[in-house]
Amino acid sequence: MSSTTTCGSVEVYELRGAVKAYDWGTRGAASIVALLSRPTASTSSNSAHCAAAEEVEEARRPYAELWVGSHPSGRATACAGPFDVPMPFLLKVLSVAKPLSIQAHPDKVLAAKLHTLNPRAYPDDNHKPEMAIALTEFFLLCGFRPVQQLLDMTRMFPEFASGISESGMSALNNATTSNDTSKSSEAIRIAFMTVAHAAPQVISNLVTHLNERLHSVPQRNILEELVYSLTVDHPGDVGVLCSLFLNHLTLQPGQAVFIGPNIPHAYLSGECIECMACSDNVVRAGLTNKFVDIDVLCNMFDYIPKTEWVLSASSSSNNEVVYQPPPSFPEFRVTTIRVPPGNTHTTQIVNHTVILIYNKEPGILGTIALEYESDTTATGSPVHSIRTCVTPSIQNKWSVSSGSAMYFSVEDESNNLPHTTIPPVLRITNDNNNNSGHTLECVLVQPNNSSPTTLTATLPHSKL
Repeated sequence: MSSTTTCGSVEVYELRGAVKAYDWGTRGAASIVALLSRPTASTSSNSAHCAAAEEVEEARRPYAELWVGSHPSGRATACAGPFDVPMPFLLKVLSVAKPLSIQAHPDKVLAAKLHTLNPRAYPDDNHKPEMAIALTEFFLLCGFRPVQQLLDMTRMFPEFASGISESGMSALNNATTSNDTSKSSEAIRIAFMTVAHAAPQVISNLVTHLNERLHSVPQRNILEELVYSLTVDHPGDVGVLCSLFLNHLTLQPGQAVFIGPNIPHAYLSGECIECMACSDNVVRAGLTNKFVDIDVLCNMFDYIPKTEWVLSASSSSNNEVVYQPPPSFPEFRVTTIRVPPGNTHTTQIVNHTVILIYNKEPGILGTIALEYESDTTATGSPVHSIRTCVTPSIQNKWSVSSGSAMYFSVEDESNNLPHTTIPPVLRITNDNNNNSGHTLECVLVQPNNSSPTTLTATLPHSKL
């Protein structure tokens, strides 16, 4: 059998994420997005000059999201050379000061249909399963409450009960006597649709009355305070009443939720890492001035009540925590890595790997080196080529600071046997050598359920 094979290769890109200045974002330097979007030490002086001019506006500008990906709505840019690699996922960092809209994301079948019918509102034909990992205490609404909790909400907020039709209230009450999930889901669907399709003036009057009543409450509880703030920020909006259908969750730093297709949710406040399939499709129900597609939303929602949303993460080492979606969502899995001062952490990479340093501390924090467990095959031939589409490095080693982002494209260009397989690895080093130094914090995103991509070689090959 012939052994005239070519080896694999790795392309390395240093990226700058795209910043989104949505009005709900945290303003100025208080936002982690503002910090991470500043140029790294290795960017050009021209980039640094532009960033310095930007700081003049920083205090009043909302820094809502940082996008690291290839979606046309917010494509990352390479610090040296073009970047046009299609990525299966989109990595974001969010800093939420005010609630986002109540929304859901379509599955692939519905996404394709919506994109064909209304490409302006639905800019692509992909689904958007997503995961949020809290960096601070993070508040959100997610999924429908159980029926009994919804009835509790109608007693706590009489305006909510008035927004649900008689048939809706009857369906909820009847569902409490049954353990049938399908009956509960149908009752929730009926109740929600009566609110979503109520006359706008009726909803406006109910929300106004709710605002006036809660304004007079001397000591509002957490839920009352949330609902009151929504009535202030979104007067007369049907989303205020819709919010009471949903679970109110609080994530502690390091906790995560996975939100699949058709699940209603809304981020309320806090900072998080978010990762999703590469899509920007959003179907909105309320709490927004943007396009609201109530009919589509009511038909697409998953109405199954659920209270347990926190994702179970796994620790593969003392420094790594892995957050993995269900296997039916192959686009991404997320690993957070914490490297103590003076330590080095090694992790294998696969095709489509992104790493982002998200420390809030500025300045150079460490280095990232791309290496192989061995530099040659058993016959002594080189095993790889590395194309560095970044600023100059020394032996494929780069200094990193807060906001540094790198993308690795790994190719196996041999389909012949026999061969030797050698996986590429990243060595992440925290250059702070004292106990008072900062832990280097980074997030690694790779396709889900993928084993480390291996490179095959008997002859040298270069893409330089």
